[in-house]
Amino acid sequence: MNTIILGNIIALFGSIVMVMIGFLKKKEQIIIAQCIQCGFIGLANLVLGGISGFVTNCFTILRNCISFKIEFTKKIKIIFILIQFLLVILLKQVQWIHLLPVLSTSIFTWYMDCKDPIVFKIVVIVTLLMWLVYDLSVLNYVAVFFDTLTTITNTITLYKMKKGAAL
Repeated sequence: MNTIILGNIIALFGSIVMVMIGFLKKKEQIIIAQCIQCGFIGLANLVLGGISGFVTNCFTILRNCISFKIEFTKKIKIIFILIQFLLVILLKQVQWIHLLPVLSTSIFTWYMDCKDPIVFKIVVIVTLLMWLVYDLSVLNYVAVFFDTLTTITNTITLYKMKKGAAL
């Protein structure tokens, strides 16, 4: 089977899990489902040759598992982000396009405990756009489709939140 087709089929499973997460209510269930999602998406990236996307998804799984045990302080976030960048650089994934998943996940990690819902929504949109560009570069068309839909729904929600805040 063609690697592009196989990678996109695997990405479809991860994207379906991403959609299903919207139905979950408990934080623990959401974090576990995100780990499953990142497992599929990471594997899809690996099949498609997206090494930095694979590494980033593995780190997201690790981050989620650690977040069950400890609070992510600024120091822990910095260490986590630096290790992730170092690993991607050691794997010779230093072109700007390959740094997008790491940058995206680093930004998300930094703001994951943000209390301002508008700021958090902006972070989600910006980081999704980075993934969209990266997914397009590794021919992950299924992920591009879901990245686009998720960006649109988050942008609509952000608009409504800002409109409501202005009243």
